[in-house]
Amino acid sequence: TGITTTSSAPSNYATLNPLNKNGGTLSNGNLKIAHSGAANASATLQIPTTGKWYWEYFLDRQVGGGVLGISDGSAMIGTGLGNWTKIYGYSPNGNKYENGSGSSYGATLATGDLVGVKYDADTRQLEFFKNNVSQGLAFTVSNDYNYYPSLHINNTDITANFGQRPFKFPPPQGFL
Repeated sequence: TGITTTSSAPSNYATLNPLNKNGGTLSNGNLKIAHSGAANASATLQIPTTGKWYWEYFLDRQVGGGVLGISDGSAMIGTGLGNWTKIYGYSPNGNKYENGSGSSYGATLATGDLVGVKYDADTRQLEFFKNNVSQGLAFTVSNDYNYYPSLHINNTDITANFGQRPFKFPPPQGFL
């Protein structure tokens, strides 16, 4: 999505990785994760270390909390937010999180909201959108890790879109 090409070659898109999750049930081609407790999952493809990248998380059901963003991909360690080696994200409570440490960031999230994730791998800047409204720069992330789209959920159901179908909102200019 976002790439114009005359090639008929197939594109590869990430899904949530059934081999790198702890808790939760995957469905919808491994794009949806549902769980009434805590769960962690990361995507099947690492974010390239250069370029500008965008994807979406749709809150199908939001009762508890979570963190939607990027991580080092260590989802299999456990189901808690503190089980990640490194995670950065936006929470339904409006806070941004680096690992277990949260601080005030943006608007709260509810069922039906869409979180856009904008990651510039060249500058390592991470920004989140709520229903196409920027919540501002959240982090300049550490360059000590290889990152994957990732999430931690707690009594929440999320559907991810990594570009295999049209985005609800256009990606920011220059982001794929």
